[in-house]
Amino acid sequence: NSFLDNFDKIYTLQNKGVAFTSPQYLLQTLDSRFLDIVFKPVKQVLEQYGFGQTFIKELAYGIMRVNYGQTTEIGGFAGVVSLAGTGGTLWSVKGGNHSVAEALLKSSASQIIMGTKVKKIIRIES
Repeated sequence: NSFLDNFDKIYTLQNKGVAFTSPQYLLQTLDSRFLDIVFKPVKQVLEQYGFGQTFIKELAYGIMRVNYGQTTEIGGFAGVVSLAGTGGTLWSVKGGNHSVAEALLKSSASQIIMGTKVKKIIRIES
């Protein structure tokens, strides 16, 4: 199984209402390799999985710079997630991805007051 396939398990678990007591337990449940790569730089993780120095220096390094403003010394899990975001199955929304959040906000009928601090959030049962 690929890292991305195993990461996708989170959506099934969320739909079932599964909760985790720690981020470590979550990562280990998705894929035991995830916990291992959290504490290693992505450069080391890529080397461990057989990626060559040209890929790491020219492609992975550039992706880490663009996505996080970091080098390949960034944590392995964040780096692998960043690389996964460069695959061919990505999508975008015409007019910008931000329009998804805007449409959700409009459909929620929430009251938005700009330029103020949120002091408290309460749930009102319907």
